[in-house]
Amino acid sequence: MIPVQAPVTGSEKKETLSGPLAALSEFYQAFNSCDMDAMSRNWAQTDEIAMDNPLGGIKRGSTEIRAVYERIFSGPAKVYVEFYDYTSQEAGDLFYVVGRERGEFKLGDALIKLAIRTSRIFKRMDGTWKQVHHHGSIEDPDVLRKYQTAVLTGKITGSDTIDHVGLNVKDLGESIAFYSDFFGFQVIETWETPRQAFVGHADVILGLLESPGYDFKAHTMAHIAFPCAKQEFPMIVDRIRRKGLEILSGPKEQRGGETVLFRDPSGNILEICYPSISEWNKDR
Repeated sequence: MIPVQAPVTGSEKKETLSGPLAALSEFYQAFNSCDMDAMSRNWAQTDEIAMDNPLGGIKRGSTEIRAVYERIFSGPAKVYVEFYDYTSQEAGDLFYVVGRERGEFKLGDALIKLAIRTSRIFKRMDGTWKQVHHHGSIEDPDVLRKYQTAVLTGKITGSDTIDHVGLNVKDLGESIAFYSDFFGFQVIETWETPRQAFVGHADVILGLLESPGYDFKAHTMAHIAFPCAKQEFPMIVDRIRRKGLEILSGPKEQRGGETVLFRDPSGNILEICYPSISEWNKDR
C-alpha cells in the first residue's frame, strides 16, 4: 500500500470524494475554519467516542471532546493543519486512516510549526460516516511543550525552562550545608562579591545570595515546590520533623496526593508534594 501524499485540507469538493473520505475532508474544513457546529456534526454524539490528542490526556464522550475544540477555536491563535502521507482502509461500517498532519500555530508574530502523527476512525451510523476515535502525537518534545503551553495559556513563551531560582539566605555556609544534606544538591559555583553560591542537581538549580539580617517572614509568602514519589513522602516528612524544621502546613491531601510546607534555615518556604502539577494536569 502506497501512502497518499496529496494533502487533505478541507477545501476539497466533497461531491468528488467517497463517503468516508468526504467525512475526513469535512473534519479538516471544520477544524481550519473553527466551525464548532460542523465539528459536532463530524463526530458521533455518543459517550463511546474517544480522543487522545497532543493537548494531553484521553477525552471520552462528546462533551469532553467538544471542550477541547472549543478551547482551541475560542483562543487568540490561528491554527491550520492538513493531513498527508496517509493510508486508509474501509471494512464494513468502519473506515480508518493513519498518516501525518503538518501545519502551524500562529499567535501574534510568534509561530509554531506543527508535525503530528495522526490516526482517525470513522463509523457508518444510520448511513452517515461519523468520527469515533482520534489519536495524535507530536514527536518533538520542545514543539509539544510549546503547543500545549500556547493552547492552554494563550501564550508562546520565549523560553522553555527556568535557568535557576534565586533565594536570599541569612548565612551562605549554613544554607549550602542544608540544601546539600536535605536535597543532595551539589555546589556548582561560589562567588565572594557578592557572597553567593549556585547549588543544584540535574536541571534544578538554586542561587543562594547571602543577605545578613534577612527575614523572609517579613517579605513574602512565596515558596518553591519540589515533587517527590508517593512512597518517598512519609520519609521526607519524617526527616523534616527530625531536623526540627518549622512546618507551616500539612501534611495534607492535595490534587489526589499530599503536600507539606516548611521553612529552610533562612525562613524561606519550601514545599514537598506529589503528584507534581504537570503530572496531575496530564491525567485531568
